Amino acid sequence: MRAIRIFGFISMMGMVAIAVFALKVPAASANSETIVPCEHSELECESPLPNPTTIVANAENIKILTNIGTVQCLTGRQETTILVKLWWFNTVHVLKKELLDCHMGSTSCTVTTNNPGTITLTKTASLEALAQYEGETFTVKCGSFINCKYGGKVALTAHSSAEGVTRLLASEAKIEKGEGFLCPSAALLDAVFTFKGTMYIES
Repeated sequence: MRAIRIFGFISMMGMVAIAVFALKVPAASANSETIVPCEHSELECESPLPNPTTIVANAENIKILTNIGTVQCLTGRQETTILVKLWWFNTVHVLKKELLDCHMGSTSCTVTTNNPGTITLTKTASLEALAQYEGETFTVKCGSFINCKYGGKVALTAHSSAEGVTRLLASEAKIEKGEGFLCPSAALLDAVFTFKGTMYIES
């Protein structure tokens, strides 16, 4: 009888240990495509970012490449909010985006964001994810002639370094043309936005 009681006690303690372990493991660990925004580089994130978290990203030398010329902006700033739910997220809400000091050759340009949009992330590897930017529309004005609206879905990538530097990269990503005057038939976005602070893409 004593052996049976001891066995029953050990079994109960084992179940308690499993339950505690299950609570500590992020829900995202069961799904290789979800994202865990973590303060530290951990196999199983135990220090997720607060909910919600607002993050600012800065960029330099942003380019919008077209068949009639390249619009180059010296600096850029993007403010985003992530909602962390059950240790994971896959959608980032862009609150504000600015591209400043823009020009096409010697002609001054302005790039105005009309609708910031959202970024949907899908994990592809450790510290890496695909990022689909959609819903954003912006207007490019250069001089008195070019006045074009762009938007659509833009394919980006996200990457975290071993030191926790996370970047959002557009490597000549295609932008869809909207309405406007003297607008190029196609445009490509080339930019690297670096998030301030330490953040890792983990799952």
